[in-house]
Amino acid sequence: MTFVAGLLPVIGNVISNTIIVVVSLSGNLSATIQSAELASRSITEVPIEVVDSKSATLGVGLAAIAAARLAATGADTATVAEAVRSRVERTHLFGALDKIGRAHV
Repeated sequence: MTFVAGLLPVIGNVISNTIIVVVSLSGNLSATIQSAELASRSITEVPIEVVDSKSATLGVGLAAIAAARLAATGADTATVAEAVRSRVERTHLFGALDKIGRAHV
């Protein structure tokens, strides 16, 4: 938390009128979302929404691109986050392994 706390003065000066929507790797695959949620509670100067992509790789990227495009239109944090959550529910990622030997299922 020291790192985040040290950034607060910079964040306050740089991102007025900015929104932050974190599109995280699936909470089932990583604890990244927990870290993002913890950090978001430490910063009150700007609205932050953390969204679980429930996906990996391309699924996270597509959700992040959709968020960026909507944010560029001037949408607020809640609107962008809700649009990402809607996209997450409509995104299904399928993968294939060339060899099963190293898969940890």
